[in-house]
Amino acid sequence: MTYLTPGIEALPADHIRLLIARVKGFCVQMDWDALRLMLPPNARDQFGQVLGELIIYLTVHEQLFENPFWLTRFYSTNLTYGVLWKMQTQRLANSDTRHHAPNPEFGRANADRHEASLAGFADNLLASEPLCWLLKGNVDPASREAKARRTELIDVFRKAVRTMIRCETWTSGRPVLRGIRELKGTYDMRSTRATPDNRCWRPKLDLYDNRRILVVSRPGLVYVDSIDGYNPNVSRRATEVFEAQVIPAYVEAAPDPAAMDLVEDGASEGEGDESTDGEDSEKQVEGDDDWVEDESD
Repeated sequence: MTYLTPGIEALPADHIRLLIARVKGFCVQMDWDALRLMLPPNARDQFGQVLGELIIYLTVHEQLFENPFWLTRFYSTNLTYGVLWKMQTQRLANSDTRHHAPNPEFGRANADRHEASLAGFADNLLASEPLCWLLKGNVDPASREAKARRTELIDVFRKAVRTMIRCETWTSGRPVLRGIRELKGTYDMRSTRATPDNRCWRPKLDLYDNRRILVVSRPGLVYVDSIDGYNPNVSRRATEVFEAQVIPAYVEAAPDPAAMDLVEDGASEGEGDESTDGEDSEKQVEGDDDWVEDESD
């Protein structure tokens, strides 16, 4: 996201502590001076963007995916029918074409209401702490940078609403984020539940295998107690929406023994051989008086 500052080194120490605390459960809770030494180089240099994006993900989940009090009561009364009730309610509320419902008027009204609410979501988040500490550029709301930042974040919420509606009307169940605890605290390259963040890239990604997860930069989303609403024999299951992206602890690659052997062999072969091969032995280096004298003898 272009409006987030890459590094956090210039921020006051208390701001950095509050930023890390805001994403508890998805970032290890330790002092920045210790954490920065464990991060992959690119992730360390772009940690402001890592934190900013994570805060946005969590805000989207809290404001759009997590459900209010009455659904909790429905779930506790009868989980299966509570899930089915929510799924059908979401379908009725968001059927905005005749392909979805004979009368799409209610769905279209809700679509307009969703669109009208997006700017408020974006404005509140941009003004909130600690995210506002990570914004770069002009903070004046009337500036071109601020307007572009607001437009980009509104689009993030717009896409999030569409994703939420698809999940709620077809996947159903209860949305749960996968953080460090849900991923067992360690990156397993054989697991389908997590992949390395792009800022962790290195030629040998297997070096991250079984390393401690420092940050879940994009939480995984899974719907638990999901039900196929068209199947008369309803049975609850977990449905994966997308896997988590993680930043494991960095470890330096050990020297390649085979490569070291080649280097040593090449060095030993060259010992004692002061002659050069090919044309180079006959070439005079400009200004090399000794060469000129030798040739004249």
